[in-house]
Amino acid sequence: MRRLRVDETAWPAGTGGPGGPAPRVGTLVRAARPPRRDPIALPVVAGARLVRALPDWVARRLVRDLSADGDTLEASLHFVLLLRRFTPVEPERDPVQMRADHRRALVGAAGSSTPVGSVTDLRVDGPSGVMSARHYMPPAQDRDTSPLPLVVFYHGGGFALGDLDSVDQVCRLLCAHAGVQVLSVEYRLAPENPFPAAVEDADFWFRWAQQRAAGVGADPQRVAVAGDSAGGTLAAVVSRRAAARRRSDATAPVPAAQLLLYPSMHHHSDFPSRRAFNTGFFLEQEDMDWFFDSYVVAAGASPDDPDVSPLLADDLTGLPPTVVITAGFDPLRDEAEAYAARLEEAGVPVLLRRVPGMLHGFFNMTGISRAAHEAVLTTAGAFAAVLAQPATSLTSPWGELDE
Repeated sequence: MRRLRVDETAWPAGTGGPGGPAPRVGTLVRAARPPRRDPIALPVVAGARLVRALPDWVARRLVRDLSADGDTLEASLHFVLLLRRFTPVEPERDPVQMRADHRRALVGAAGSSTPVGSVTDLRVDGPSGVMSARHYMPPAQDRDTSPLPLVVFYHGGGFALGDLDSVDQVCRLLCAHAGVQVLSVEYRLAPENPFPAAVEDADFWFRWAQQRAAGVGADPQRVAVAGDSAGGTLAAVVSRRAAARRRSDATAPVPAAQLLLYPSMHHHSDFPSRRAFNTGFFLEQEDMDWFFDSYVVAAGASPDDPDVSPLLADDLTGLPPTVVITAGFDPLRDEAEAYAARLEEAGVPVLLRRVPGMLHGFFNMTGISRAAHEAVLTTAGAFAAVLAQPATSLTSPWGELDE
């Protein structure tokens, strides 16, 4: 991988939003190397990779099947859940320590870094100060001379955890296998910065990238948004807010498409998957409660605000073509699928896939699950097809919803 310094003309100056100051051109903070793995995470990851390397029938013998809703949890992921039972849980919730632990876990589970053409770190003036982003380019041999789509990617972590390193491999896989440029962005985190700080930053990044796409060889008409978990929620909010602006201003940009990976779409909902998988399936109810309190309650915000719970928005017309990915053993599964149904009712082209045997966050588990890795690659291909041309309807490469 080539290490690039930021070209001062690559991200040309422009407004950071209506009436806003011109953000500084990005400046290099460090070469964007794959993040280091922490030794604490290695024993769990090593055990899971051992199961991953075994033939499926052997892995199933080693790890007893865990089934629900006609689905069976993938063996290596089940093994991770078993190992997590022996992981000590700190009684105090220190956001700084939790973020470090979150980063260690995701980097360890992601596996070896996928090569891409170049990776560049940026620092940019945002709504409340300097923010970081990371720009990924596909390998040169995989690119033609036409402008590429640019995908703005928002990391997950319950609006309180996560950073550029925690989704580095996800962005590399999307970049390399969808053949797109990716701009992975940070945003202010709760509890220090509760709602609507993350929404304001996410909205800023889409408009910032759309204004500068041409300067890095991307197509300004094909700037999309994507995100996992809370990042998927932010991508959905950005798209809905952009569609609302378009209704009053025909020149307002709207994302070319959106990729929503197991997003949270209705805070404190009571869907069956919330009841079935809220304990013992990686995303715990106590964690979701803490995220909710830190992000929503601390701000005095309503959980019914559509910028908090996109499923409750009155108007979903005018949103871009959408790919929604859910996991079979995820408490957020049903609300994300309900959102896909609402988009379809509003006339939005939608591809929905429930990936069987997967946990919440499986896009970050490609180093420990072959099935997760394969699902990421097929999703990248599907999203590339969506971005290839304007779509009024989408043909699913997966057939019907996996149930």
